[in-house]
Amino acid sequence: MRGLKFSLLFFFLSLFFILPSDAAAQIPGIKNLFPKKVAVGDSDLRVRVVGKKKYKKTSVILVNGAPITTQFQNGTLLGIVDSDLLTQPTSIAIAVKTGNETTSSEVLSVVAASNVTITAIRPRIVVAGDIGTTFGVEVQGENFKGPAVVRVGGFKTTTDVRRKGDLSFAVGTVDPLEVEMVGSVPVQIENGDGTLSNTFNIIITPPGPNITELEPNAVDINTKTTIVKVKGSNFTTDSKVFVNGQLVPSVPKKGKKTIELDATVDASFFTKIGQLQVQVINPNVGDSEVLLFDVTPIGKTPLIYSIDPSNIVAGNKDVEVIVLGANLDNVKTVTLSGTKVKTSQIVEISKRALKVVVDSKMISTPKTLNLVITTKGGTTSSVPLVIEPSASTSTLLGSIPGFSDGSGKDALLANPSQLAFAPNGMIFIADQANNAIRKFDPTTNQLTTIAGDPNGIPGFVDTSEISDKNPTVRFSNPIGIVIDLDGTMYVSDFGNDCIRRLRPTPQGGFVVDTLAGKSRMATNEDGKKERVGQMGFLDDVADRAVFSGPYGIALDQDRNVLVTDSFNNVIRKVVMVNGEPQKVVTVIGNGFPGLSDGSGTSVQFNRPLGLVMRNNSLIVSDFGNNSLRQVDMNSNSVQVVVGLRRRIQSTALGQTDINSPTFGDGNKFFAVLSGPISSTFDSLGNIYVLDFNGNRVRRVSPDGVVTTIVGGTRGFEDGSSAKVAFRDPRFMLMVDDKTIIIVDSGNNRVRRVGLP
Repeated sequence: MRGLKFSLLFFFLSLFFILPSDAAAQIPGIKNLFPKKVAVGDSDLRVRVVGKKKYKKTSVILVNGAPITTQFQNGTLLGIVDSDLLTQPTSIAIAVKTGNETTSSEVLSVVAASNVTITAIRPRIVVAGDIGTTFGVEVQGENFKGPAVVRVGGFKTTTDVRRKGDLSFAVGTVDPLEVEMVGSVPVQIENGDGTLSNTFNIIITPPGPNITELEPNAVDINTKTTIVKVKGSNFTTDSKVFVNGQLVPSVPKKGKKTIELDATVDASFFTKIGQLQVQVINPNVGDSEVLLFDVTPIGKTPLIYSIDPSNIVAGNKDVEVIVLGANLDNVKTVTLSGTKVKTSQIVEISKRALKVVVDSKMISTPKTLNLVITTKGGTTSSVPLVIEPSASTSTLLGSIPGFSDGSGKDALLANPSQLAFAPNGMIFIADQANNAIRKFDPTTNQLTTIAGDPNGIPGFVDTSEISDKNPTVRFSNPIGIVIDLDGTMYVSDFGNDCIRRLRPTPQGGFVVDTLAGKSRMATNEDGKKERVGQMGFLDDVADRAVFSGPYGIALDQDRNVLVTDSFNNVIRKVVMVNGEPQKVVTVIGNGFPGLSDGSGTSVQFNRPLGLVMRNNSLIVSDFGNNSLRQVDMNSNSVQVVVGLRRRIQSTALGQTDINSPTFGDGNKFFAVLSGPISSTFDSLGNIYVLDFNGNRVRRVSPDGVVTTIVGGTRGFEDGSSAKVAFRDPRFMLMVDDKTIIIVDSGNNRVRRVGLP
C-alpha cells in the first residue's frame, strides 16, 4: 500500500513539473498578421498578430528576432515596427515569444512604392475607446482605380469609392476595436491590381480623466484639513486636482479596482456652507467633469442648495425635480405652495438628494411654486420652482424635401443647414442637400435660389469658371453662412473643404469666388476635368491653406472670418486686409479631440460645430463634448459655459427618463446637453442652445441655469412648447428678444419660435 502511495505521488509530481513545459511548448502559432504588406518609405507601422488561439499578456512580438514593446488586446498582440526597417524592399520576420518558447515566423513584405498615394484622411485623430460603433474613415489621395479597397489595420473594409482619377476619394469602415488602445492604426489603399499605397496613420490619443466618486463627498462646516479620495479612471502620475479652480496637493494611488488621487483639501475651503467644485486635469490630455463636494451645517437641520430643474415651461407632463442639499433624509412632508406632495411621489436618494415628482396639474399654468421640505430634523426655507409661460412654434416655409422656389409650404428645401440675415432684411439659407444658396423675403414670403446648380448637382465652380462645360456656379454641401455689413456672404463649403464668398453686384446678383482653402483641377477616371477641394490641416496663405470639414462661420470685430474646422477640432481665422483674404491661422485649439479649457493652442475641442459672436466673445457649440464653450477674443482663453458634468450626476441621482422634455435641466453643474449644434443670445444675457440629439431649444441664464423652452420629441408638430417636435434641427438665430428662427433640417423647414 505504501508503495502504491509513493507511485501515485511520483506520478502527480511528474505532472506538476512536466505540464508547464509542455503547455509553454504549445503556445499558439501565428494565424494571421495585419498588415502583411506595406510600401517602402512608410512611417513607424503598427502590426497586429493573431494567434491560432488567444495569446497571453506575457507574450512578446519579435521583429527579425528582436523583441519590441507589445500591447495585449483581447487575445491578440500589437506592436510597432520601426520605420528604419521600411526603407527598401525586403521581408521582415514576425514571430511571438512566450517564456522560452517562440512561434514560427510570418512575413511582413515591404514592397516598392507605387503611384497610389494617400494625401489625407479624416478623422486624423481619435480618443482611445471613445467610439463605440463602427465609423467611417475618409481617404483622399491619387490614382485609386479598379475595385479599390481601404485597408484599416491591415484588414479589408467595406469601401465606397466616390471619386477615381488623379485626385481620388474613398470611404472605408473602422472597427471600434482598432481604436481602443493608445497608439496608431495604419490606413492603406489597395487597388484591384494589387498595387498598394503608402500608409497613413489614424492617431489614437489617451482619454481625458474621468471622476466617478469623491470620498468623503461632504463634511461639516469648519472641518479641519481633509484628505479627499478622488476616484475614477484615466488618471496619470501628473494628474492635478483643482478645488474651486485652485490647485491642491494630491498623490496618485492605485487600488485593486480603481485609481484614485488623494487630494489634501485645506480647512480654508470649509468655512462656509455650500458646494465646492472638484475637477481633475491631465496636462496636455484633457479636463474631467466637475463633481460637487458639500460643506454642510452641523446637526440634522435640512438645507436646500438647489432644485433641478428650477424652471419648467407650463403644459409639461409630470416632471421629476431633483433637490440637492443636506440632511434630506427622514422626510415627513414636501409641499408646493402649501399643497402636500403625495408620499408615492417622493423618493429619498441620499442625505444629499431627494427626488420629487411634480404633478402635471400643478404645472399647467404659469406661476411660482414655493417648495418646502420638512424632515425629522426640521424644516427648510422655501425655494421657488418657476412655471413659465409656454412658447409657440410655427412654420415659415418648407414641407416635403425638394428643390423649388415659391412661398410657404410650396417652397421646397432639402436638409437646409444654416441661415443669416442680410442688412436689407433678407434671409439667406445654405440649402445643404440642394447644394445651393437660397434667399427668403419675409415681406413677400417668397423663396428664390440665388446661387448653385438649378438641379442641385454638387461641384466646385466659381463665377470666373463658368463656361459651356460649367454653365453655373456650384457648391458641395454648403453649411455655414454669415453676411457682412456690405452684404458680402461667406459660406463654409463643407464638401469642398473651402470657404466661398458671394459679393453682391449692382445688378442684384452675386459674384462667387473661393476665399480660402486649397483646390486643384483634377482628371476623373473617365478623363473629364473638374475642380476638387483638398482636405487636411495646414495654415498658409489663403489659397494654400487646408481645412477638414469647415462648419460654423462668424465674423470678428475686425471683419476677419472665423471658422470651426470640425474634423481638425480647432477654430481657424481667415485674416482679411482691405476686404481681401491674406492667410489662414489656427487661433484656438491644438487639433487633438478632448475637453480642455485654457488659452490658444492648449485648448481642446471635440467636433466644434456652431459658432456665434456675442460682443467680443465667441460661443462655440462643442458637439462631441456635449458642452457650450466661450472664447474671450481678447485673451483667446476658453471656458465651459454649460455641460461640465456630462451625464454622470444625472445618472447617479436617478433621473433616467431621457425622453423627458426637461431631462438634464438645472444648474450648470447638473445640466446635460445632448449634441449642442447651434446657439444664439438675447439682450438680457441669456444664451439659447439647440440640442440636435434632444430635438429641443434650451436657455442658459446668465447665472448658468438651463431650462428647456420648446421641443424634446423627434418628429414634426407646431404649437405650444410641450407639444412641439423637431427632427434633427441644425441652426437657430435670435431675431429679437421674443423671436427665434430655427432651421429644422430633418423636416426640411424653417420654423419660428415665439417666446412669451
